[in-house]
Amino acid sequence: MASQSRVDLGSFQHATTVDVSVVAGRTYHDFNDAEHPDAVTIKKSRATTHGTSLTWTFPAHSVTLLQFSPEKAGATSSDKKRTSHA
Repeated sequence: MASQSRVDLGSFQHATTVDVSVVAGRTYHDFNDAEHPDAVTIKKSRATTHGTSLTWTFPAHSVTLLQFSPEKAGATSSDKKRTSHA
C-alpha cells in the first residue's frame, strides 16, 4: 500500500524543483535475475515544492530518493520578490 507523507524542509533554502528516483518492484520480495531482469526498476521524475514542504506519495515496496538542491548562491528574498513581480 502506498503511503502519502509531508516532507517538511524547515528553514532549508531550496530550489523549487526536486529530482526523484524510485526503486520499486511489485512486491517486497522481488529482485532482478536473468529470467526477470526488470522485476525491480528505477524510475526518475521531478516534483515541485510548495513553500517549505513537499507532499509525496511513496509507492509500496519501494525506496525513494528525493534530492533537494540548494537555492542558487547569492539569491536573496528581495531578489526573489523582485523577480516574481517583474
